[in-house]
Amino acid sequence: MRTRWMTALLCCVATLCAHGVAAGQTTYYVRATGDNGNAGTSPAQAWGTVEHAVRQLQAGDTLWIGAGTYEGRVKPENTGTAEDPITIRGDVTGAQTGDAGSVILERSKHGLVNVQGVSHVRFADLVLRGNTGNVLSMRDAQHVRFQRCEFIGGTTDVIAVPRTWVEVTLIDCVVHGGAQDLIQVNQGGTLTMIGGTLRNSGADAVKLDGGHVTLTGVTMHDIAGAGVNSPLNKQTRATLDRVVIRDAQYGIKFNRGEAILDGCVIHDTSSRGVELGSLGPSVTIRNSTIVRTGSDGIYLGKGGANITNTIVAHTNGYGIEKHKQNWATITQSNNLYWDNSLGPAGPIIGTPGGNVVLGDPHFAGTDDFSLQVASPAIDAGADRDGVVIDMVGIARPVGDGVDIGAYEYATALPPMVTLPYR
Repeated sequence: MRTRWMTALLCCVATLCAHGVAAGQTTYYVRATGDNGNAGTSPAQAWGTVEHAVRQLQAGDTLWIGAGTYEGRVKPENTGTAEDPITIRGDVTGAQTGDAGSVILERSKHGLVNVQGVSHVRFADLVLRGNTGNVLSMRDAQHVRFQRCEFIGGTTDVIAVPRTWVEVTLIDCVVHGGAQDLIQVNQGGTLTMIGGTLRNSGADAVKLDGGHVTLTGVTMHDIAGAGVNSPLNKQTRATLDRVVIRDAQYGIKFNRGEAILDGCVIHDTSSRGVELGSLGPSVTIRNSTIVRTGSDGIYLGKGGANITNTIVAHTNGYGIEKHKQNWATITQSNNLYWDNSLGPAGPIIGTPGGNVVLGDPHFAGTDDFSLQVASPAIDAGADRDGVVIDMVGIARPVGDGVDIGAYEYATALPPMVTLPYR
């Protein structure tokens, strides 16, 4: 009798799991006209606040939020999994809730989105508007993703990744308006940003205090401080791939750690394009373009620099210079210098070496740093291993060799390489 009862129970459990009615994997709804006393499981029974809804979500659940402005803290209390993440989405088209338009989450008090002690949580299609405190703060959280979200800052840093084990990815997001830094990543934190824009900061766009950041296809502009800054005596790492930094005080300013710039454009800075400080940082610059800086294009304090296939032009200083104590080590190959007001290289460096090109790069326009047919940068770069993609997705080389700078010249565009953020 007992055996038959157990067999029947196991069959029921198997049937429930097969039909997907176990806990989790439920779709919930929030609408401006909803009520937290409702079940939340249909648009007609939608909840009324995001703060309440997010606390209920389990692994595999999806929350659709209808158009409107919602006040309150957003703090997931449960964790998702790689197979069953928790998903929180704005229904901007109205296809799910019937309410089309912007979905705005805001909080008048300190902090809006707090992700702590959970993993595999995804946010999409939201406007996150802060007032006081961080718009997004995180602690002990991994595999957290924001896609097509807009972060609007308030009185402090917009996004704070503190000194704990944190991993967060931003895809096609816009971060702007912070009174201080737009993004601050501290020791133990890792931030990846693919596509999107960082703009209008009160200080740096990205500040590193021992953390790691990877930026791909990101544009930064109107930055009061540096595009990426590592100011303290802590090991940091920044990898920039096809990043544009303009209208900033500095492009990259590193006091310690490692920075890698590949296919980047830095222009119209009020000070230096790239600056290495006094605590021995290192920088690798490949196939990049540095133009119209307010001081030297590249300045090296201590540490080391490896610069290849890079254009430094129209600077209000030297193209490249280092500290008078000659602390830094430099490896140069196939770079182009032009119209640097104090000369291509400072007196500590002397003549830049390594197949240097001294000539007008013949940019296509004032703010278009692609190359015209007469450019001496065409086919003049050093060969590179693997597939290398230029700023607009063209695979290098086109022609007899790799071009110098961030853009590969092509009379007719070859097949484009799909960028990861497109």
